[in-house]
Amino acid sequence: MPTEYTGQNDEITAQVGEEFIIALESNPTTGYAWEAQYDSSILQLVDRRFSPLGPGIESGGRLRCLAVGETRLRLTYKRRWERTAAEDIVFQIHVKN
Repeated sequence: MPTEYTGQNDEITAQVGEEFIIALESNPTTGYAWEAQYDSSILQLVDRRFSPLGPGIESGGRLRCLAVGETRLRLTYKRRWERTAAEDIVFQIHVKN
């Protein structure tokens, strides 16, 4: 089972081929969504999911490590038509052999 990280974690260390999950609170009915920016030569988005989490909704994504290296995974929570993000989270990813 892949390790799950939340916005409280800022560093992730994983092996090539390993998958991990980013789980963040979200409510897509408000128009807000998490947008991810990452180096696609090091990380691959495997799937996205939404599930009930108490009064809100949990938004998540499963990523797979493709190559050795260090990169940042930046997640911004905003409405597509707005310029300013409501939240901005950056994870430092270390992928090892």
